[in-house]
Order: sequence, then structure tokens, then C-alpha cells
Amino acid sequence: MIHILAALLLLIFAPAAVAQPVTVPPVPPPAENEPDPRMSDERVIADFVTVALGREYAADQARTGRLVRWTRPIRVAGMGPRPDVWGRTLEWHMRRLARITRHPIELHPSGEVDLLAIFVPRLTAEAVAAHADVYRRVFSDEIRYEAQMARIAAGSLNAVCFTSVRVDRDFSISAAVAFIPLDRGAAVVRQCIIEEMSQALGLPNDSDDVDPSIFNDHSPYIELTQKDILLLRMLYHPAMRLGMTAEQVRRVGPRVLADLRRRPYRD
Repeated sequence: MIHILAALLLLIFAPAAVAQPVTVPPVPPPAENEPDPRMSDERVIADFVTVALGREYAADQARTGRLVRWTRPIRVAGMGPRPDVWGRTLEWHMRRLARITRHPIELHPSGEVDLLAIFVPRLTAEAVAAHADVYRRVFSDEIRYEAQMARIAAGSLNAVCFTSVRVDRDFSISAAVAFIPLDRGAAVVRQCIIEEMSQALGLPNDSDDVDPSIFNDHSPYIELTQKDILLLRMLYHPAMRLGMTAEQVRRVGPRVLADLRRRPYRD
């Protein structure tokens, strides 16, 4: 889910309701040797527009619809209790995102960071407020910070974990903070790391229409799918420009996909 505030900065809130694989059956794969229609150029471009340019709340729709991403190297760190539960996964996933996007991402155990994952015992307003000195920096003013804290206290985010992303006037992402609870178990912590850190790169929307994808809160997927990897690679392709509209993305999309399909990603 996404919530955006327009001011000197755009602020994106990306809550993630963790998927429950036991309750949602996966979409059957195509028959052997048949192309998967979910991976066609038309479908992938449509899903990219949905995830990269779409927003969850109707009130935000008129303010958004532009492509956002990081332009400078991203300095990443995690903080909180139980690094034995999250430390290796965070490091592994950020290194993988750097390979997927070809954008520089560096792990910074100390010093200034741009993307911070905060691990808390439980996701409560009190746990978030304990990190107010860091979290406030994502907001353009105190009013917006207090409004967000009120939403968290009221439970209106309806999220297991969430990320707040600051976007500057030129549509570049300049800061992000993710909150991930530790009381749901190691599997949920891993899923939150994968989804939140990936969305923090510039794919902030969730949609039930995007499949197969971890950016679908009602899907069974708990790892990046091949489609998700392709969406991330599209986002950081040189032909994709900051501030692009859906129409512009649709025009350049086939050329971008043709290039990426000639160079398939391999871990």
C-alpha cells in the first residue's frame, strides 16, 4: 500500500501485508513449451506501470504517476535487536539487488546511511517513536510526521512491515526507512526484508493484478519472482528516466524489454 504527501518533498508510505501461501493457491504455470502470458511484453509493461507508477489510495492518484528511483549510490544499514535473525539476509538481499539493478548499493555498519532497516520487537507506535530522531528525517515537516504516527497508532496502515521513502522534486529518491517486526518469526522477517528493501528502490505499489510477484499482498510468493527481477531491471535501465509518465514508459518499454531479454539475469 502507498500513501503520498505532496509538498517540497513527496513522501511514499509502502506498507506490506505479508502473503499467506497456505491460503492462496499459486496460479498454474503454462503447459510445457508454451510461453507464459504473464511474462509477455504487454503484461510486463502493464505490471511495471502498476507497481512503479501506481499508488494505493485514491487521494494520491492525481499527485503521482511518475517514475522514481535512486540516482546516487545507496548506503544501507540495519539496526535493532537480534541481528542473528536479520543480519545475513539483509546483507545477502542488498548485494543481490545491486547485481539485479546494476546500481551501487553499499552496506554501511556505521556512519551516514540513506536506506535504513529498523528491526523492532513489535510494530507499534511506541516502537516507531523510539526511533523518532531517525524517522523524522524522512518527513518534510512535523505535521506530516505526526499524521503518520497517528495512522500507525490507529492501525490504519494494516501492515506487517512498512517503508517510508522521501522523493525530491526531481523524482529522485533521497532517503528511506523501513520498519520490520521480529515477533512474527524468521520467515516473516525474511519476507519483509525482501519486499520492503526491493520496494524502497522505486517500486512502491502493491496490486492483486500483478502476478507472479511478491508485490501482490494476496499472492503465495515470498521471494522475488522472475517478473519482479525484470521489473527491477526495467526501473534502473538507462532508457528509463526520472519523472516518466505511464505513456512515456509504455513507449520505451518494448525497447527496454528487448534489451533486457537479450541479457537475462543470472544469480
